Amino acid sequence: MALFNWDSRLKTNISICDEQHQRLIELINNLHETSRSKADKEVLDKTLNELINYTIYPFQTEEELLDKYNFPYAARHKIEHAQFTNKIFDLRTRFEKGDTGITMETLTFLKDWVNDHIIGTDKNYSAFLRSKGVL
Repeated sequence: MALFNWDSRLKTNISICDEQHQRLIELINNLHETSRSKADKEVLDKTLNELINYTIYPFQTEEELLDKYNFPYAARHKIEHAQFTNKIFDLRTRFEKGDTGITMETLTFLKDWVNDHIIGTDKNYSAFLRSKGVL
């Protein structure tokens, strides 16, 4: 059972962003499933790395679009991305130090952050970018 499901509330109506958000949610669900299945450290490590490495893409895409079109709240948006990145790298560091348990608390943080960020923050740029012709 998925931890997090894509639904219409999460749509920004910017196609590349929506595609990347869907993939991010898929990777969070993969981490959840891997964690639940009590996979060995190597499998969990691979799944966690895939999630960490992927977060670069949606953040980079959004930030490039926000800069290109001079979105007035781009700096604030980038700060939120940096906070998430710091949290996920902290998770990575803990994992490397032997804390191999991916807790429900961590998974809930990932799910809630992505959900809140898309609905609360990303929706703010949606209308702005669409008014600039970005679809």
